[in-house]
Amino acid sequence: MSLARMSRATLLAAFLGALLLATPVTARRSLFEVAHDHDEHERCECVAKEEGWKIDCDTTTPITTAQTYLTTAANDCKKKDASPTCCTNYHIVQSHHDHCTHEQVPASLETTLHDYENFYDDCEVARQFDADLLKCPTVDCSTAKVDLATVTDDMQTNNCNTTCSSATCKLYFQKVLMAHDSCEEDELPSAIEKTLHAYEESCEDQFCNSVTEAFTLDDGTCPAHSGAAAQRALSLAAIVAAIFAVVLVGA
Repeated sequence: MSLARMSRATLLAAFLGALLLATPVTARRSLFEVAHDHDEHERCECVAKEEGWKIDCDTTTPITTAQTYLTTAANDCKKKDASPTCCTNYHIVQSHHDHCTHEQVPASLETTLHDYENFYDDCEVARQFDADLLKCPTVDCSTAKVDLATVTDDMQTNNCNTTCSSATCKLYFQKVLMAHDSCEEDELPSAIEKTLHAYEESCEDQFCNSVTEAFTLDDGTCPAHSGAAAQRALSLAAIVAAIFAVVLVGA
């Protein structure tokens, strides 16, 4: 078909298709996905930097505000593919729960996390050192899949969810915590994370340090996110498309 015989709409569609193909894949992906879509195990401080909030264990108001938004039924956050605002508030809750000491966050945060964790991808953050706690027992990550293969069943058998005061429950819980915090995900039994979350309330007196000293989260090393490139590409596409549409209308 000749250019003269093509309709203006067809020409515009063809032009936008060519522009889309010329857009880098990472930017093109972000044009159509939710801006707050994050890969699982992206560092929480990087998610926070991108979304405009801070991980601050000493200020509880942002944590409780995020928790309130997340648990308000009208916000419809208890589902897969929830809104970007739900995702942001979940990450605020999850990152503070995982990073801060047990005394620094509301006790209800554990229940909230358990209720919502299946609907979101967690970001990754190390647990902060607590001077009041002892060091966790050593875990060999290279053999953790075998060493901890039965720990979930063992904790259930020993009724650690009812009382975690026994030496057996204490050891099991602390090994689960240490393994969760120090080993790679593919080095662990698949149930470790759920086991940790399931028992952290009953075993709250058995927390231990999985790191040896206090540290500061560093968002200065966060990689550039594709969102900025996508926004530039989208802006360029909009401008050029508008110009092209005006040209067509005036032709």
